[in-house]
Amino acid sequence: MTLAPIRVVRADRCIGATTVLAAILLSLVVPSEGKEGTNLLSLPEDHTRWSATIRVDSDMTLMPLEAAEYLGTVAREASARVNKLLGVDPEAVGEVVVRVVRGPLFFEGDIGGSAGGIHIYTGNDLTTSDITRPSARFLLALEYTRVALERTCKAVRRSSVNGLYSGIVVAVADTVYPGFGDFPVRDPHRVSAGLLVLNKLHIPTTSDFWMYSFTVGGSFCKYLIERFGPRKILELYSELRAGTGIDKALMNVYGEPLDVVEGTWRSFLRSIAEQDPERLAGLADLMLRLDRLWVTRAKALYLAAQMELALPERIQVLAQLVDVALVETYEAPVATPSITRAQQLVSQYSLAVQSWHEALEELWLRVALPFRADSTNYEDMLDAAEHVRELGMGLGAGDLVEKAEEYMELLRQKRATN
Repeated sequence: MTLAPIRVVRADRCIGATTVLAAILLSLVVPSEGKEGTNLLSLPEDHTRWSATIRVDSDMTLMPLEAAEYLGTVAREASARVNKLLGVDPEAVGEVVVRVVRGPLFFEGDIGGSAGGIHIYTGNDLTTSDITRPSARFLLALEYTRVALERTCKAVRRSSVNGLYSGIVVAVADTVYPGFGDFPVRDPHRVSAGLLVLNKLHIPTTSDFWMYSFTVGGSFCKYLIERFGPRKILELYSELRAGTGIDKALMNVYGEPLDVVEGTWRSFLRSIAEQDPERLAGLADLMLRLDRLWVTRAKALYLAAQMELALPERIQVLAQLVDVALVETYEAPVATPSITRAQQLVSQYSLAVQSWHEALEELWLRVALPFRADSTNYEDMLDAAEHVRELGMGLGAGDLVEKAEEYMELLRQKRATN
């Protein structure tokens, strides 16, 4: 995967210089295209003043010099928009290194920002066309916001900044590049309005899945930016980082407690939901389905990485079809057919991912690990390998089939010699 299906990585599974950040975002290999082509927002006149010092560190085997230079240009543009919005002095942020490295399957396409800079893990060569995608600008702005927050916030970290941390960075990115993000953060207000219709809306907590936290948190924090101005969001981040509870933090920064702010936010979303409740509820339903599916897919990718197996082509094709359906659901004049089509495709995609995960789990737990432990329960391992082979054939996962057959041959040989 390239920058096209970049997945945002959150702060418990390290992708920055020090810690591995958790929860891949924004794509289940589903890069819903926001705005098409390169008709992007014009730069502010004082762009140079607000641009951060960006250095791209990449092996030239991963991207040509032209693409590396363009990545630096886009990253500087994103930093200028974020810095100007938040009033952040680029000198206070310092040099930001964007590192492009080749990643294993589990990390391919991931992008993550921290105080250490921005990391992009790629499985293929990055080209200028990959970086031109609107979603690439959105994600670079999002991850640069993380860098800026981490480097300029003076509060001592006493908490993980609860479920709103993701919302803050999404809100900033969506403000500087409105509509450039992938589903479901292309327009967090609309999806959150749909959740309100479904009666499934609440302020995100650390126990929520990543899509929910990014989308709903993004809507809530963007509402704060739109109502109170962007600069105060830095104060909110500092309060939350220092361990202040959300109710007190909102009172300290905005002069209103949580119940009042949440009430006005819900009223705002209700006015959006009234415009197209069926479509927005459908979008919210799709987000919830994909959010649950992400956990299974993340587990499958981890197992696949352990056995050096690739994502099956059928799953990649289904992901692309889901992508197209999501765009249509956003844009089609009539909501019902497009939503129904998207829901059907998500169901097919979910079944394929679940089957792949089951096959990988069976191969890993019932074959690979016992084989490494020199188990003599050959019949059980052979039965499991044969079952995995059948599942792999049904998924069109050629390398999974080959891996199962390889184990079957090795097990027969060991059984014959013992």
